[in-house]
Amino acid sequence: MYRSPDPESDPKTIFTSLLVILVILVITGFILALIINFMYGKFSGRLIKISLINSIALAGGVFLNLFITRMLVSRIKPQYIFFISFGLIAAVSISGFLYIFILEPFFFLYGSNLINSYFLINFVFTLSLTIISSGFLIYQRRILEKEKIIHTERLLRKEMEQKLYNAKINPHFLFNSLNLIISLLPAPEKAEEALTKLSEIFRYHLDTSSGDTVPLSSELENIRKYLFLQKLRFEERLSYQIIEKTDGFIPPLIIQPLVENSVKHNIKKVKHLEIEIVIMKSQDIIIIQIHDSCRNVTTDMIGKGSGLTITKKRLEMAGGQFKIYNGGIIMEIPVRQTGKEKIIDKGNSGG
Repeated sequence: MYRSPDPESDPKTIFTSLLVILVILVITGFILALIINFMYGKFSGRLIKISLINSIALAGGVFLNLFITRMLVSRIKPQYIFFISFGLIAAVSISGFLYIFILEPFFFLYGSNLINSYFLINFVFTLSLTIISSGFLIYQRRILEKEKIIHTERLLRKEMEQKLYNAKINPHFLFNSLNLIISLLPAPEKAEEALTKLSEIFRYHLDTSSGDTVPLSSELENIRKYLFLQKLRFEERLSYQIIEKTDGFIPPLIIQPLVENSVKHNIKKVKHLEIEIVIMKSQDIIIIQIHDSCRNVTTDMIGKGSGLTITKKRLEMAGGQFKIYNGGIIMEIPVRQTGKEKIIDKGNSGG
């Protein structure tokens, strides 16, 4: 699974963070040393030198604390992180204090007021900076965790909605199929052939209704079986043509409800109904065009019946687009598959 790179783990980001911390503490330590010199009425270059060394050490401590905080923020309680931050900065400050004592023992003895004031104030400032930065990391991680939970919930909700919309197709398809079998009962051979095709269609429906995508070839094979059944029923009153110019993957059972609508709503209005399904590819988009000879589909029909409404919603959930143009339907589905061109199945030749 693809994961976006963590900017905080980038070497340039790490170096920049360390440099910013170092600059802030060096400038702060330098200004603090000048203020303390001014307060005590004398200037000491040694205190400036001490402030530089101490600031570099504290910068390393702050940066180390940020690194430890990032590692532990999702493993231990926040209060423990603050205790670790306090202990780490205190340890660095004490180490710096002892180092200065060894490096400048005489100045430490005769300038204890300057050094003690400097170390105390700088320790409080650095500790405050550390606590604030650790708190920011904790807050940032909490926000990221909440966003992750919300994102997961959205994916689960989308998956549940997808399965719900798939399940809504079943009653409509079952009702139409039973009517078809009943209409073919006077002709036993046709009824037997229809029952075989119907069982294959139901098997396909059961196998694919819970999935996200199916091969386009499998979906079209299922449509051919459905139209074959309809042609058995309506004979010369119905003809169809499926033109396939590409392959790829599409949401399952996305075409059949539209073909069902075309037959259901138009076959009784005309003496001959012709249905044409064209599948083509434009860049990384599969385009599915469904037209019939009546060409009476309008945008006003969306929301009034389950076929168009559910199909439009399912397509949008899959990242596609549903359009009504010139009385027909155009579906656009993003894909990354190579295409091939062929013309299959002529309904005029008997299915």
